[in-house]
Amino acid sequence: MRNLMHANFIRYISRLSTLIAFMISLTLGLVTAFDSSKESYVNGIKNDYFSPELQYLLFVFFLAVIVSVVNIGSEFAAGTIRNKLVSGYTKMEIFFSELILSLIFSVILFILYYLPFIVKGWKYLGDLDYILEVTALLLLSILSLTVFAVFLCFLTENRIIAVVIGIMVVVVMLMSADAIAKRLKEPQYNQETIYEDGSSMLVMGNGVIRRFSDNAITDDVGVKEIRDIPNPKYVDGIFRKVLSFALEINCFQRIKDSIELFNRQNMLKYGESGLHDDIAKDIALEYEKLNEETVDKIRLEMIYNVLLIVAFASVGVLIFRKKNIR
Repeated sequence: MRNLMHANFIRYISRLSTLIAFMISLTLGLVTAFDSSKESYVNGIKNDYFSPELQYLLFVFFLAVIVSVVNIGSEFAAGTIRNKLVSGYTKMEIFFSELILSLIFSVILFILYYLPFIVKGWKYLGDLDYILEVTALLLLSILSLTVFAVFLCFLTENRIIAVVIGIMVVVVMLMSADAIAKRLKEPQYNQETIYEDGSSMLVMGNGVIRRFSDNAITDDVGVKEIRDIPNPKYVDGIFRKVLSFALEINCFQRIKDSIELFNRQNMLKYGESGLHDDIAKDIALEYEKLNEETVDKIRLEMIYNVLLIVAFASVGVLIFRKKNIR
């Protein structure tokens, strides 16, 4: 198996598509590292923000899927998989050699993106909590997608179909994460304010409840009544539990949460703030609570990713062992 992996590694890394993917990943990392929007000045001292860019990171995820599919799909298209079987390699050896190499290339893509802005901002890493948890989550997420891509290759034996399905799954997961998160943030009630002149105003919650005192005045008109109206977009019961679970196992939601965690810490530690000390203290306490909740979800998502890696690898090798390769 070692000789098999060595020969595949040399062949895969010499492919133009693989080299282009490496260059793109490194370029995105450099762009992230030298992004001027991540700089702030506190008391005249420049500080560099440390946070991955979501759109760039997602593109690296796409690259990992494409590299895996192109490499393995080319082996099926050229008949190399069949030749390996004829040469005496077992299906188990072939599957796991392809899987391990795909994981190695995904780790390289991740490092090429992640390393430049870590090197630039290394002096700030000690001030940021949860750096290991977030890094582990991002790495496990790209590895789980890689294993899924390998699974598709051995399932379809067609790189075009595998690429299309892989990209569609990633896009659906990304879009569904946004849609579900917005739906779950909908409040149970919207607030309607009725004024003394008979007019009214409905405040759509969208996760934020605006409160008005009984004697609030708008345009010199007194408030007569404030009442809660059921929000038709609010989900409850078993449907809410299903949506919550779907969001929990969606790696892209946790990725967004981890980046938001970094941004909150950046604002508190390096951001220039003119807030009153008491207000800043309250915000810091609120953010610390949010950080703890986010990290708990990140650790749970890490477990989900490990389970997905094991599941797709196990099912993939079982399917490949039963296939009749022609």
